[in-house]
Amino acid sequence: MRALGRFLAKETVEIRRTWRLPTVGGVLLFFAVMSPLAALATPAIIASVSQSQPGVVIMVPDPTYLDSYLQWIKNLSQIGLLLVVFASAGLIAGERSSGTALLVVVKPVSRRSFAVAKFLAQAGLVAGATAVGTLVTWLGTLLAFGEAPAAALVAASGAWLVGALLAVAVTLALSAVLPTLAAGIVALVGFGLLGIAGLWPPLLQYTPVGILSAPSALLAREPVALAVPLATTALVIIVCVWAAGALFARREL
Repeated sequence: MRALGRFLAKETVEIRRTWRLPTVGGVLLFFAVMSPLAALATPAIIASVSQSQPGVVIMVPDPTYLDSYLQWIKNLSQIGLLLVVFASAGLIAGERSSGTALLVVVKPVSRRSFAVAKFLAQAGLVAGATAVGTLVTWLGTLLAFGEAPAAALVAASGAWLVGALLAVAVTLALSAVLPTLAAGIVALVGFGLLGIAGLWPPLLQYTPVGILSAPSALLAREPVALAVPLATTALVIIVCVWAAGALFARREL
C-alpha cells in the first residue's frame, strides 16, 4: 500500500505538470461551454442555409435544454472517448520508451502497484474533468434555456464516465505490451467494433456494450437496464488493470 501511495503521488504530480490535465480537462470544459451555445445557434444556422437555397424550406423546432444535453453527450461519445484513449495510450508505453519506468521499478516496489497507480490517477483525471464539464453544461443550459433538469444529465454523464474508465483500463493493458500509437489505435478499433456489436440486443443487456450506448438512451428516457452491464464493465476494468500489471511485470525494460 505504501508503494501504491508513492506511485499515485508521482502520477498526480505528473498529470499536473504535463499535457494531460490541460488537454483532457480543457477539451471537456470546451465541450461543456459550447454545448448550450451550439444548441441555441443550430436553428439559426439551418435557417441561414435554407435561405441560400431558393425553394428549400427547413422547419426546425425551437431548441430546448435537451438539445444542449445531447450535444454534450455527442461530443463526449465521439471526440471525448478518442481523447481518453490517446491520453491513456502512453501510460506505460511512454515510460518504457523514455526509460523512466526503469528508474522506478529498480526500487523494491511492485510493478503491479505501478500499473494500478497509473489507472487510478488517470481515472481521477477523467472523472474530475467529467464532473466539472457536467456542472458547466448544466449551468450553461440553465442560463440559455431557463430550465435544466439535472437528473438526466448526471445519469448520462455518469454512464459515459463508466465507459471512459473502461477505455482507460483497456488502453492501459495494451500500453503494457504495445508502443503508444499502436496501443491507441488498437483500443479505438476495439471500441469501434463494440459500437457495431451493439446492434445485437443480448450484448446490450449483458456486456459493457450496454454502457457505451446508455448515455443517449438515458437522455431519450428510453428504458435502460444497467445493472448487468455495470457489473460486467466493472469486472472487465478489474481484469484489464490486473493484466496491465501482470504483463508489465513480465516485460524487460
